[in-house]
Amino acid sequence: MKKLAEKFGIAVWAMWFWSFLILLVISGIIIRGLFLTFIDSHEIAYEYNKSNGNITVLDRTGYFWVTPFVTAVHGIDGRPMQVRIEANNRVLNAKLVRFVRSKEGVVQFVGMHGRQDYEQTTLSEMLKSYAYENIGEGYSESALEKKYKFLEIMSLGTNTVQPPTSSDSLKILR
Repeated sequence: MKKLAEKFGIAVWAMWFWSFLILLVISGIIIRGLFLTFIDSHEIAYEYNKSNGNITVLDRTGYFWVTPFVTAVHGIDGRPMQVRIEANNRVLNAKLVRFVRSKEGVVQFVGMHGRQDYEQTTLSEMLKSYAYENIGEGYSESALEKKYKFLEIMSLGTNTVQPPTSSDSLKILR
């Protein structure tokens, strides 16, 4: 190390310091990438145990220590989101929905869609399909919430397009 320090014209202690600092940064990146997972405050965290297949809903957010080959920690966005049915740049129906923080809901959802991180962009399309299931067959929001334990419909749909009546069609013809 002394010959290397003399070759570059720096002190031996500086060479040791920079070597230690570079080693510390590289090991920190490796530890963060392999052993730590971050869950935002608006996400619902769940842990999947790869050895026995159990899913545990975690109560807190932040950094989680993960054993790479034994456990995996994922997050599901828990913020309310508006799901809409649109046509020709017009909103035909809109609802406010949210993923419910419950063990039964997380287990049901992960069983149907697989385990991964679900951000709002992908989750909103999935929740839209459940919120508008059987819309033409006299559905009720409470029946959907009972069927899908992960779904909470916070506002009713805004049916802005009504089917035309016979008097409306007469007004159009005049």
